[in-house]
Amino acid sequence: VPDIKGAVDLMFERGELAHTRPTRWHAPRAVAIWLPIWLGPVLLIWEFTGSASVWTEIGGFFSVMAVVT
Repeated sequence: VPDIKGAVDLMFERGELAHTRPTRWHAPRAVAIWLPIWLGPVLLIWEFTGSASVWTEIGGFFSVMAVVT
């Protein structure tokens, strides 16, 4: 079986994947970007329809299910 290297392997060997190395700011930056995108619609629905609204409950339920699964 020949040892065939893929494009990513070759880029790694050449040192072209420096942007993929983890830093202390990757996780906080990802959370700062994606948490408002994820919870924003649920919070907007909660603001306009109230906490007892079926739409707010559905949004909250599916947000929890996304985390659990």
